[in-house]
Amino acid sequence: MKENYIGELFNDLPDGYGVLTGANYKFEGQFYNYIYIGEFVNGKKHGSGILKLLTDYVPIEELTRLQELKRDARPTSIHEFIGVFKEDEFIGEGLLYTDYGMGIYFFDKGIKRIKLK
Repeated sequence: MKENYIGELFNDLPDGYGVLTGANYKFEGQFYNYIYIGEFVNGKKHGSGILKLLTDYVPIEELTRLQELKRDARPTSIHEFIGVFKEDEFIGEGLLYTDYGMGIYFFDKGIKRIKLK
């Protein structure tokens, strides 16, 4: 499955605010479907955003339609990262929500748990 994007473009690349969905996002040795909602620069996740790793897949057209109808458009999410991205990598401090609860983590060079505060 390819990635799908709805949002602002510059030179035919995501640039500004948008929503990106896709599959095969690797985290802790497993692959997940995902939704990224946030800022982009030159086609990469860059700036504030939310990355949700999902147990199921919702096509972007369906997600947009559900949001327009103001229905619950939240697919089952097992990991949710809220923070800052730089060139597609989650960096700095951020919130991590999982099935086991919430924690404040420090991330370096992508989504890696460095320490729990």
